[in-house]
Amino acid sequence: MVVKKTVCDNRWPMPRLCRLVSATSRIAAVLACVLLSACYWLRYPDLVQTHAELMERMAIDAGAALDTPDQGLAPSDIERMSYPLDRAKSFAEISERHFGERASLEHLRSLIEAYADLVGYLDRVRSRPVGERERDRARGRVARVSELAAEVRRALQAESRG
Repeated sequence: MVVKKTVCDNRWPMPRLCRLVSATSRIAAVLACVLLSACYWLRYPDLVQTHAELMERMAIDAGAALDTPDQGLAPSDIERMSYPLDRAKSFAEISERHFGERASLEHLRSLIEAYADLVGYLDRVRSRPVGERERDRARGRVARVSELAAEVRRALQAESRG
């Protein structure tokens, strides 16, 4: 014979304790979620700046690699450039819900598009001999990424002032 006993039985003071623990747990869970999301959104300016700086640095390095005779870009270089692109896209999508109206986010989206264009272009030209024409086009794309990264920084400064 199996006897089933409930933990929250009305015959002793445990039901009150069960309700208290249950309510406390729910409050703690909600508070933890709010605090964790607040930490993320408090760091929004730092995260935007990090994404912008990383994409700019990767673009400049890739342009320098193309300018180095007999070096070019390997498939692993394109993969390495794609990772910050994917992370920045994810960040922009998540941030859209909370900061969709911010100029810095709009500039970051433009930077992401320009960086994606550069990565796509470099992936297309890496498999063939790179001439001066391809280098000039890559330099133009790198310059565009740098301009847009500067726009992101200016927007962040403006947002922090007002």
